[in-house]
Amino acid sequence: MKIKPEASSLIQTFFQMILNQFKVFIKVIRSDNGPEFALSSFYASNGILHQLSCVETPQQSAVVERKHQHLLNVARALRFHANLPLKFWGDCVLTATYLINRLPSPLLGNLTPYQKLLGHSPSYQHLKSFGCLCYASTLTRNRSKFDPRAKACIFLGYPFGTKGYKLYDLSNKSVFLSRDVIFKESVFPFKHWLPKSIPSSSSISHNMFPSQPSLPESIPSVSAEFSLPFNPIDTAVPPDEFADLVHPGLDTSPSVPTAPPDLSNLAAPFLDLPIVRRSTKSHKPPSYLHDYHYNLASTTILNHHCNLVSASLIP
Repeated sequence: MKIKPEASSLIQTFFQMILNQFKVFIKVIRSDNGPEFALSSFYASNGILHQLSCVETPQQSAVVERKHQHLLNVARALRFHANLPLKFWGDCVLTATYLINRLPSPLLGNLTPYQKLLGHSPSYQHLKSFGCLCYASTLTRNRSKFDPRAKACIFLGYPFGTKGYKLYDLSNKSVFLSRDVIFKESVFPFKHWLPKSIPSSSSISHNMFPSQPSLPESIPSVSAEFSLPFNPIDTAVPPDEFADLVHPGLDTSPSVPTAPPDLSNLAAPFLDLPIVRRSTKSHKPPSYLHDYHYNLASTTILNHHCNLVSASLIP
């Protein structure tokens, strides 16, 4: 309903729908003194009692006022969570009604209004986050081979009588229904972007996901603390003009050369190491390699080098 005068025709349509679907007659209608509810001939022909509340006395219609508050509380929560503009208030109320009818109520013995009315439990598999980002498949007749296969939209609810979703196209700002939709329920475009300048569908993927870390343009040079280990044999003093680069903050004035460090205890930690036993088993190549040429390192040469290294460590 967009304007109040539509209430008269909607009441009559609702009466016929209830009668046809559930075989139930409406007996009493209570309203305020609004002229859109003045349907005396319709009430009289169908045997309906029309009760009126006193002027400025909404407490006399406590049931409808309490349900009105419940709908607005849920609708505001949906709008605030998705940060939707006020023009989508109707979709918020319709979605709130859809969700309330599928939620258990203690007044109905923890049953849902849907189950109480239709006799079976509702399905929850199709429920999605209201106002989230989604991608709807484009129609094949309106696209070429190089056109995008989907367009960015906002989920606005569940249309009545259609097995699909109500969507708002971010590019051309139109509302349409679609069944083939992929949802991004953790992303809300009107919360992450300004409503005055909504990006196009081509730039949504760039703004929605954080950019990947890029590699540096040039690899930094190795710092001084990651240089090669100190060679105790090389005791040459660097020139004065490079001394600040090697040892910043030190005094670079000429000094008396110091004696070479004592290396007698360098191999001391290696004296207590146990001698590794080497196998005397002869190694033969596998039989399946007889048809191939290959090179094997001589174990005699390797043993000779190992003995030389061990001898150099013993003082």
